[in-house]
Amino acid sequence: MRSNYIYLRGNLGVDPTLKTSAGKMTVASGTLATNSQHGEGESSIRYTQWHDVVAFDDKAHELLMYKKGAFVEIEGHFSYRLSKEGKPTKTVSVVVDRIAAISAKTATSPQSTDAPST
Repeated sequence: MRSNYIYLRGNLGVDPTLKTSAGKMTVASGTLATNSQHGEGESSIRYTQWHDVVAFDDKAHELLMYKKGAFVEIEGHFSYRLSKEGKPTKTVSVVVDRIAAISAKTATSPQSTDAPST
């Protein structure tokens, strides 16, 4: 069993972007919005959390197939790094190990069924 594991379902917040690192690694990045609700009825509170997602090489190209608003599930692991200035501020990203469409807006299917947020 893996100890650094995360499973998320949500909507992509932006079209993923593609870059090539200095070491010739393909990197795609974007954001994923997940929704939660606490309480019930009139007193319930709903909020959205944003997660930075990043994918490498083959997974980067797979992530690029999805567009802003796509309702997807992502399995991956956390990656922590210090700021570029070396300050103690941590940046947390979810590294994509697997991505699957639940209801997708993809590059090949611009028409999409809007799915309810989870």
